[in-house]
Amino acid sequence: MIGVFLFWGSLVLLLFGYSVRLVVAQKAYKTLGVIALLVCLYPIFWVTADCFVDGLSEACVWGKAYMPLYLGIAIVIGTPLGFLVYHFGRKLFGRRG
Repeated sequence: MIGVFLFWGSLVLLLFGYSVRLVVAQKAYKTLGVIALLVCLYPIFWVTADCFVDGLSEACVWGKAYMPLYLGIAIVIGTPLGFLVYHFGRKLFGRRG
C-alpha cells in the first residue's frame, strides 16, 4: 500500500512541478487562473445539480460537506493537468507557419 501512495504522490508532484515550470517559463499566469476557475466550477455544478434534483438526498448533503475537499482536489490535480492539456494541445493543433 505504501508503494501505491509513493507512486501516485510522486506522479502528482511531477505533474504539478512540470506544470509550474511551464507556467513560469511562459509567464502564463492568466491562462492558469482561467483554467483553475473552470476546473473549480465542475464540482460546484455537480453538487448544485444533485441538490437541485433532491435537496435532502445523501448526494446533496455529502456534496456540500465535502465541497472544500472537492475544490482542493480540483486545484491540486485538475489545474496542472488542464494546463498541460492546454499547452500540448496548443503546441500540437495551434498556430503553424
